[in-house]
Amino acid sequence: MNRLLLYLGFAAAVMIIGCQKEKSATADEEWQEASLIGRDYTLCACCGGWFIKVDQDTVRAFQLPDTFEIDPEPNFPLAVDLRYEPLTGPCQDFGNLIKIQEIRKR
Repeated sequence: MNRLLLYLGFAAAVMIIGCQKEKSATADEEWQEASLIGRDYTLCACCGGWFIKVDQDTVRAFQLPDTFEIDPEPNFPLAVDLRYEPLTGPCQDFGNLIKIQEIRKR
């Protein structure tokens, strides 16, 4: 009986450890240095938004958070820090789309 309880306890511990949800890599990282390089004025279902340079990659975000204030005539590139995650959904296959969680000017 004691061995059975020991095996059940071990199996339960393995299941609990193995079933922990993975966290998004970018969600837990520190702020990423980036440059807001301009608007995307193309018109289509998965177009529009903002072009952003992160490291050597150019990504696009459909919108900036409402809390981020930008001049009506900004001087690009605009140095920013941001936290983001890859965009999921119907437009995710249109390349390098992100959803900005937080953004601030540097």
